[in-house]
Amino acid sequence: MSDLQTVQHDLTSAASTLDDLRCALRDGADIDLESFNQMVAETCTAALSLPRADAPKVRHQLERLLGELNAAREEIAAEQERLAESIDADETATAKPASDD
Repeated sequence: MSDLQTVQHDLTSAASTLDDLRCALRDGADIDLESFNQMVAETCTAALSLPRADAPKVRHQLERLLGELNAAREEIAAEQERLAESIDADETATAKPASDD
């Protein structure tokens, strides 16, 4: 079983890491979410294993992290949409007209 202080620390760390990843994404950097996803999964599992009396003590952090994760998901989706539109525009601009043979 995880202790409360460790879970609180890990939730703070996950939120901070997510902020860094979102900044990197906005700056156009390639980001790898695999290790971050693992960190969040392990932290959430640890939070769920806390004694029932400690659950309210991490609720705010969990809700904040969830909100930030949802915001990041929206940013990633918007970036994917922007990239898809850019690729489509480039393909349209470079397409050669059919010849009238």
